[in-house]
Amino acid sequence: MKIFILIASLFITSTMAATKTETPIKINFAYPALGTAIGAQIGLILEKTEIFKIYGFDASIKSMTSDKELQTALVDGLADVIITTESNYVALTEKNAKATVISTLGLEKDFQLVNVLSKSYSLKNPKALEKLNGAFVDAFYYLINHKAEVNKWYGDIAKMSPQAVDAASKLNKNYNAKKLSDINIKVP
Repeated sequence: MKIFILIASLFITSTMAATKTETPIKINFAYPALGTAIGAQIGLILEKTEIFKIYGFDASIKSMTSDKELQTALVDGLADVIITTESNYVALTEKNAKATVISTLGLEKDFQLVNVLSKSYSLKNPKALEKLNGAFVDAFYYLINHKAEVNKWYGDIAKMSPQAVDAASKLNKNYNAKKLSDINIKVP
């Protein structure tokens, strides 16, 4: 039994040391400042917490005011990943943008919120995809456990009461999750 504990202890220590010395992955992330409550809330959470850092990212985070600005940032390489609507993703593909949907934040009203990653970034950073989706799930988990705080953050920006933000956010299936395993960001 003592040998097992020693081996397990050495494994955990070496794994933690490897994690601590791993070079952070640089990423430029953009999200909609207004328009989609959940998209903005997840962006704000990633901006105000250390979730990206926990997942090994050295993130530059920027809110943008329009779908066109998000498109341009992705196409011009100013953003590696964006939160946007499915219609904005379709517009990107119409412009022959080299991008792919990596996950969804869920249905909001009549449209799907998607996380779009530039293909050139994913080729340069193959480990980033899994880590990004982990960060998005954790950001959603933060949201469902800190609704009042996050609704106030977004309400202050959108000039809405936290109660109005809460009502709008309830349109998203993940907003009503009770536990981490209830959050589904997989692309249908």
